[in-house]
Amino acid sequence: MRKDKDDLEAVRTIVGLLQPFDAALQRRIVRWAAEKLDLPLPYAPEAVADAPLRRGTAQSVRKQHARVSERAGSGLKTFIAAKRPHSDTEFAATLAYYAQSVAPAGQRKAGINAADLVAACVDVGRKRPPVPGQTLRNARSAGVLASQHPGTFSVSPAGEKLVLRALPRDARAAAAPARRRQRKPAVAPRPKTRRPRRGRRKGAAKR
Repeated sequence: MRKDKDDLEAVRTIVGLLQPFDAALQRRIVRWAAEKLDLPLPYAPEAVADAPLRRGTAQSVRKQHARVSERAGSGLKTFIAAKRPHSDTEFAATLAYYAQSVAPAGQRKAGINAADLVAACVDVGRKRPPVPGQTLRNARSAGVLASQHPGTFSVSPAGEKLVLRALPRDARAAAAPARRRQRKPAVAPRPKTRRPRRGRRKGAAKR
């Protein structure tokens, strides 16, 4: 009986802590807690990605998310071309973010699996990873994906930050002109001069 009372008290505590937040933030907090405990979500997080990553930067994140969605349009190929993920881990995180937050409303998914990863590689013309399931597990180990169900992964908060803020990585480098190092002009070696040998003195006695 004591255990049941403790469970109900934990529920009341959680509800009390979540009440000051709006619905979008409540779903995000529940999702983060479930990922932290490695528990499956009881619902599909449809609009979670539209919630701010931090309360202090809500407006800037919403504007950034709107710019990403507008720039990418509704096509996966265009979105991948805009974000330019390099590694398979970045590609998996970008795909999961697209499937959850950017894809057309009727095509959005709460998570991706190995088959989705292979199909996305075919759609965008990317070389498929040797073991797609291992690629998703590696992305989970890197912290950019989170497990939902066996074989299904959703984008994690770190993955959202990667897609929204870090990608494309080479945008700044491409904007800056490449600087060439100027080589110093080669200095020609000085010619060696031979000194004339000194002859013997006249009248020197021979030994």
